[in-house]
Amino acid sequence: MTEELFAYGRVFARAGGGEFRGFLRPLSLPEGESLRFRTPPGVTGPKYLLIAPPGQFGPDDVGARLCCDGTAYELLRVERKRVGDTESHSECLLRLLGRAENA
Repeated sequence: MTEELFAYGRVFARAGGGEFRGFLRPLSLPEGESLRFRTPPGVTGPKYLLIAPPGQFGPDDVGARLCCDGTAYELLRVERKRVGDTESHSECLLRLLGRAENA
């Protein structure tokens, strides 16, 4: 089921090679735009939540650079989510870096 779910996500490329599919949503919006959901405490600026497939990231990946649709992001935090004894996905906090040079 997890493989089927992530087949519909957006394609992300990792700096240094490798691609995966995931789901991305903003945690904060530019000044003057309203939020339809709550922003976690301490999150300021253009931050995004990435839902990634299980096993895609670990704590050592913090600081990695990701690209999607010509935009670059920095991985700030990884939280692995489990259902019972099985990892179901990772919730990642990304910081917007801007346009990717090789998009």
